[in-house]
Amino acid sequence: IVMRCLEKDRTRRYESASGLAADIQCHLNDEPITARPPSGAYRLRKLIRRTLIVLLPIVIILVIVAVTSGGGSNSTAIKRNYSKAPAQSIDPTASYTAQFETSMGNFEVLLDAKDSPVAVNNFVFLASHRFYDGLRFSRVAKDFVIQAGSPSNTQAGGPGYTVPAEFNKNKHVRGSLAMARSQDPDSAGSQFYFTYGAQPHLDNNYTVFGKVTSGMEHVDSIRQGDRMTSITITEE
Repeated sequence: IVMRCLEKDRTRRYESASGLAADIQCHLNDEPITARPPSGAYRLRKLIRRTLIVLLPIVIILVIVAVTSGGGSNSTAIKRNYSKAPAQSIDPTASYTAQFETSMGNFEVLLDAKDSPVAVNNFVFLASHRFYDGLRFSRVAKDFVIQAGSPSNTQAGGPGYTVPAEFNKNKHVRGSLAMARSQDPDSAGSQFYFTYGAQPHLDNNYTVFGKVTSGMEHVDSIRQGDRMTSITITEE
């Protein structure tokens, strides 16, 4: 309409905006403006907006459900407190290996079910129930031992029960796996340690129930606070 006003008299000069506005109003009175039909892009944008309005609440509900449910079967809480020691269920004549997966690499341990059946049974039970998953190595004493298995990651606490000592012929050598305990010989629970080298003063005072067979270099690289991802038990 503005262009029509200007085309009407190309020589006309408007002294003010009010003059131009008057001509525009004249045209508006003479000819009603016909609205253009909406374009395809406009229709698409409108459809997208309506779709988002409908879908957004559904998406929010699904996210809330996923978060509160923990994302499926992996959300099962790990039990780290038991009222009594597990029943003896391993076969002392079988061969058991423990595959440690840690933040510093993996290593394998051969468990001695023959000479330490109670300790191995206890360790297999806890590992199979994911007790150790996510726990940290709470103690790293250079040239001595590296310790883990505390549910509080503080070198204190255990699974809620204790198991008796099984002092045996196994010695503390490089890569030995043994049960940690307090002054009471029968106070071991879930905590264990690996020796970096021979520790003869510990022999016959702690239950040695396994030995690292591969990946000792990863044990050497573990630092205090590093995490155990999982321990997988294999029976042969």
